[in-house]
Amino acid sequence: MTPQQAVLADPSSGERGKALIAGMVPALTGWEDVAVAIGRHGKELIESAAAIRLVLVLHDGYPNDGEKARKLCLDLRGKVEVIGLRLDPDDATRAAMSEIFGADRLVACRANQLPKKLAAMLRSVRGI
Repeated sequence: MTPQQAVLADPSSGERGKALIAGMVPALTGWEDVAVAIGRHGKELIESAAAIRLVLVLHDGYPNDGEKARKLCLDLRGKVEVIGLRLDPDDATRAAMSEIFGADRLVACRANQLPKKLAAMLRSVRGI
């Protein structure tokens, strides 16, 4: 997808639109079903003719469907790259995110380090 086609949320849909960033089903701490969002966007990408299919998930590491999200990320490998992003991580959030996305599909760093770390990971994943 080109940057112009990237969709984070539909601002015209109110609170549900904002919730698409993290998921669609309310949990105790808010909209935290990331597997729903990964599945939805992963399916859209699989059906596309894009040469590179990528889902970036910025999260705190504590969704209520972490195990389901982990399985989905593994199932999508080779078809859609699902990369977890955690800015300013502590040890607990880094570990939680690593469980979901895999240590090899996680960028956990300070915000100013993100461009270089993400670029290095994408080169590695793509075999460049």
